[in-house]
Formats: sequence, C-alpha cells, structure tokens
Amino acid sequence: MSNDDVRLKLQEVLDEANILFTGNEVETQIDSIAFISLIIRIEEVFAIEFPDELLNFSVMQAQEGLETIISNLVEAEEDKKEDMKGDLHENSEAI
Repeated sequence: MSNDDVRLKLQEVLDEANILFTGNEVETQIDSIAFISLIIRIEEVFAIEFPDELLNFSVMQAQEGLETIISNLVEAEEDKKEDMKGDLHENSEAI
C-alpha cells in the first residue's frame, strides 16, 4: 500500500470519527474512549495491530506521524504475509 493510499484511507477514518487536524496538529479534543475507538477502527481498516508501546495519546499529536506509523505497520504486515507465503511454498515443495 502506498503512502498516498494510507493518507487517503486515514483521512476517511478521521473524517468518520470527526477528528480534525489543522496543519499537522490534532485540533479535536480526544478522550480515552474516542482514542481507543479510533485505534480499533484504524486497525480494522488497515488490517494491522498497534503494538502496546504505541497505544498512547502521543501517537495522535501529528497526522503525518500517525501516517508514518500506519505505513510502517502495513509494510511489516505485508512482509509477514510474503514470508508466510514463501514458507508455505517451500513446505509444499518438500512434500
């Protein structure tokens, strides 16, 4: 998934949640329930899982930073899937 795709999908999620960034900073007040709901929605949309160390409000301080985190997690998930496909292919050849 390209960075532009991440940016567009993230903007859709933010719009759904009524979260507004002005420039690169979050404009909307986000309480803990809204934060967790947003993280869950992002995980669903991008088929990723935020590691525990990223489950804090500092993740939401800048949209660009959030985009970078999501892009990295998406890339890691895609790499993991490719590795699994390679392993399955190798195992099927061994049989």
